[in-house]
Amino acid sequence: MDFSITIDALDGVPTMSWTKSSDISTNVWYTTNTEKGTFFQNPDFGVKLRDINKVTDNNIDLIKQRLEKAYNWLLTTGKAKQLKVIVEKDSRSVYRVNYKIEIYQADGVPVSISDFVTVGGASDSFTL
Repeated sequence: MDFSITIDALDGVPTMSWTKSSDISTNVWYTTNTEKGTFFQNPDFGVKLRDINKVTDNNIDLIKQRLEKAYNWLLTTGKAKQLKVIVEKDSRSVYRVNYKIEIYQADGVPVSISDFVTVGGASDSFTL
């Protein structure tokens, strides 16, 4: 069963509840926030973005490929029917790459997440 996660609007801290989630947003959140290779039941779960050390066109493409691969499980299990990943350089920082993920659930309802990955010499952090 998938339980709902709420993200505090002020500090971005997630809190899991015992309420059943009505969509796949919890799956999306866990996929985004699990470093590939760290989940004990499935080392292929999650996404690895923290090893990218420079913002280049090739690395932008690599980030997109890794995100698409990380979310593919939602398509193969039938939880989602379509995935769209947009990745671009952040115009305000040479150390950030922004991404937006739109996933259409099996019932056609979209779930989206916008985030960034820090690369290069800046601090390594994610926020939602």
